[in-house]
Amino acid sequence: MPRALIVLAHPSPASLNFSMKEAAKQSLIEAGYEVEESDLYRMNYNPVLSINDYPDETDPEHFNIAAAQTRAWETQHYSQDILSEMEKIKNADLIVLQFPLWHSAYPAMLGGWMQRNFVLKFAIFAENRILAGKRVLVSTTTGAPKEAYVADNLGGIKYVLKHLLHLTLQQIGFKVLDPHCVYMANTDNKEYLAECVQEFKEKVKNIDNWPELVWD
Repeated sequence: MPRALIVLAHPSPASLNFSMKEAAKQSLIEAGYEVEESDLYRMNYNPVLSINDYPDETDPEHFNIAAAQTRAWETQHYSQDILSEMEKIKNADLIVLQFPLWHSAYPAMLGGWMQRNFVLKFAIFAENRILAGKRVLVSTTTGAPKEAYVADNLGGIKYVLKHLLHLTLQQIGFKVLDPHCVYMANTDNKEYLAECVQEFKEKVKNIDNWPELVWD
């Protein structure tokens, strides 16, 4: 049975993002996936990378992140929350990142999750390419209309997200799928929002045929 990990970065269970997470979960289960979740706000996840992530490091004044991560990979001595999330990532055939676009970027909570878990030797400069080929779907919401991401030569939502899609996920070796975005997410039109959730739910049912991201 294929496995999926859904990572949600939104503080409200009444949010559109939470509804989209639930829709994706249901569709993936129906498609035959075993689904795990990391609901970062509800987990009270700590997004701050620090020396406490590496139990063997004892000198905070000379803390070298790259060196600490390399040593930790050799010993597998990470903090328990990192070990738990790394296990979820390692087990997943598909990872769904669900988040709102704030100031044209992903939430700091999600950034911290990636910085703490996509560590050297596991994700970056990985010796055994353990994450290579795993699929990642980025699903986001924004209050702006679609046209806002075409104006001023922005090129569309995938170029606004290029730092995440290419410089992070593709560089690690993930097979990144074409991103999904709900525009005008702050509207009071509940019918429109329900349609957006249902559309996403139907698309995820066919996740195994979801197109891969292509750069123009």
